[in-house]
Amino acid sequence: MGILSRAKEAIFGSPSPLAPGAGGLGGQPKERIKGLSPEVADFVYDGDLLIVRSSNVREAQYIHETGSLIVVYLNGDRWRYTINDIMAAGFAQATSKGKWIWSNVKIRGTTHDHQVPATKI
Repeated sequence: MGILSRAKEAIFGSPSPLAPGAGGLGGQPKERIKGLSPEVADFVYDGDLLIVRSSNVREAQYIHETGSLIVVYLNGDRWRYTINDIMAAGFAQATSKGKWIWSNVKIRGTTHDHQVPATKI
């Protein structure tokens, strides 16, 4: 088990909801988005953990194969959001991850209502 795998397990628990080979959306490979920086491409396609400086979000990871954005909040809550690669790239590029979450995933003014499929994990 590599360092990244151990870090994922430490953050997200075991068995990891981020396990490779968990299956894809419809089982079909997705075409890569062109023009992404290496850091954003690694987040979107390689599952690199994104450590965030935010007043609400601690870290995030996107699992390309399943379309799962896993977000860990500063209060310890963990949520899995089902999004696509373009949205994941937008999240990684956003200067404010919290604002991006409110604009693209959550419904403003609510605690647990979402614009996309969401599961607390």
